Amino acid sequence: MVPPVPTKDNVDLECFLVTKHSWKGKYKRILSIGTAGISTYNPDKFDLTNRWTYSDIIAAAPNKSNIPNEFVLTIKKDKKLDSIKLSSEYRNDILSSILKYYKEFADKPKNVQRFNGYKYHWSGITLPTVLEVTPCSLDQLDPTTNELLTSYMYKDIEGIIGISDYEGGIVMAYGGFSRLHLFKADNHHEIVQNIAQRSSQFLSIETKILKSQITLDQFERQRFGKFSDDQFQTSMTEFTVQKISNRHPEPVKRILCLTETTLLERDPQTYSVCTLRPLSDVFALIRDKDNLQKFCIEYKNGIVYSMSTPKSSHGNASSFGGASTGGRSADPKEKLRRIPSVQPGALICQHLIKEGTYGRIYAGKLGDSCDVLIKTVVDGASLTQVACLLQDASMLIGVAHLNVLPPLLANTDLPGPPEIAYPYPSKGNLKIFLQKSREMNSPLSTRQLVEFGLHVSKGLAHLHSLGIIHKDIATRNCYLDIDAHVKICDNALSRDLFPDDYHCVGDNENRPLKWMALESLQKKYFYTTYSDIWSLGVFFWELATLAMPPFEEVDIFELMPYLADGFRLGQPINCPDEFFTVMSCCWLVEPKQRPSFPQLVAYLQDFHEDLGKYI
Repeated sequence: MVPPVPTKDNVDLECFLVTKHSWKGKYKRILSIGTAGISTYNPDKFDLTNRWTYSDIIAAAPNKSNIPNEFVLTIKKDKKLDSIKLSSEYRNDILSSILKYYKEFADKPKNVQRFNGYKYHWSGITLPTVLEVTPCSLDQLDPTTNELLTSYMYKDIEGIIGISDYEGGIVMAYGGFSRLHLFKADNHHEIVQNIAQRSSQFLSIETKILKSQITLDQFERQRFGKFSDDQFQTSMTEFTVQKISNRHPEPVKRILCLTETTLLERDPQTYSVCTLRPLSDVFALIRDKDNLQKFCIEYKNGIVYSMSTPKSSHGNASSFGGASTGGRSADPKEKLRRIPSVQPGALICQHLIKEGTYGRIYAGKLGDSCDVLIKTVVDGASLTQVACLLQDASMLIGVAHLNVLPPLLANTDLPGPPEIAYPYPSKGNLKIFLQKSREMNSPLSTRQLVEFGLHVSKGLAHLHSLGIIHKDIATRNCYLDIDAHVKICDNALSRDLFPDDYHCVGDNENRPLKWMALESLQKKYFYTTYSDIWSLGVFFWELATLAMPPFEEVDIFELMPYLADGFRLGQPINCPDEFFTVMSCCWLVEPKQRPSFPQLVAYLQDFHEDLGKYI
């Protein structure tokens, strides 16, 4: 027996049950791949039977006779070579894990090649990288330090695809669900040939190289393979985290999102998906025993990501125990209790701004000096109507942004109806403000309207960064303060106060159907960040028409087929082409083709500045 490596120098990382073939016969062994070498154990007693350092290994390869599942370890023993024949249904996994340490082998594979190239980033930019073709993987290296960033194992490559409109591009379908990765290199054909050669030589894997090509647009739309559709990316729960990664010198802020089938990370600024993994790939969540704010996500392939949660963040008590549902709480009354409450009589309703069947909005005061906006219901309101007020008003609690109007305080325990108070927006409801401007024939300048659109785009971008999907972006749910800043508010009481904007089709719930995205209408009111972008386009149209009702000529029962046939809202009179182009882009059928918030904000900012040059 080869003298074993001292146990303290080796940590077992992966274990496989294998069959050892020898002149004595066949018998079971536990093959363990560790940090310093390979070990075998007796599965009956778990006693160590052998251990070799990686420097003892000459080669690890499939059996030359190409018998399924068989492989051979060639070990340097004194001045001789010893061949150990093994078999396992996990042969490719075992060989891939062993070959990760090929640089430590006694007989190192020759001619490992490196290529300068670029990786297409989730943000749409290309980042310089170094690609190294190893015996078991295509490795992506940091171009400045040559440190390993990630490995794409040959055993997990489902195919390599050409891309017709991206010169030098290589698309790799990977990971068991056809996740697409895009690289670019001058000698991309040579890289593909090397991958095919190495995967065959070291693993007996025939890499599929597809003759058909895709476009960059197809790549963008199918980037996450079978999980590319919105239904796999719509969160049930979201948490703000700091991700600790060797790719970044400092922790990076991410939104960790749990869906019914996937775990994904989003960028807080753009809400773009950075990474996505199916839940079936998650092996364990491990909380740090010394710091409850830290935890690790370990995947079945051994990759571990470390993260930490802030002690206090929107929707995040703990990734293990708390839950955020995009701004919704299971008990909105309890959520409202998290904001300050005042004594009965402290809120004074002075002036009725708008009333519906059961809802009321007042201008009032808190004490003697503080002006507030108060949402409440009449004494005879039903429990369902009260519950709707509390549920809808709880959406924006704790949100701090110049273009968002969250509740300031709430009274939910008074003998009378609940009262929700907001910072007072002195110029009132935006829809009413625009309608009065139209009725008084005092239209606002295009520059002012574009600025309103810019304000709401920024506010909505912030909500999405917190994991909040508003679902009802419209002028009726926005307010204007004394400095002409537009602020997004919740939609509490909007169904009652603006009944003409809501319709009921097929069930008993009124919805803002004429503001809703086509996919939301088709998929039984399925909401995403993309559907909010569609509604934002209708909001822009409201601005340009000074709050005219959209689709006034379309029967509500014909709206869905009308949109499905490609019809949209027309260009308003005196609306610049530049502004209408933004609206039209928000109404594209394919949700992912709609503009992102960085694009919207940049475009509107530039257009706003250009309009100022002509004043």
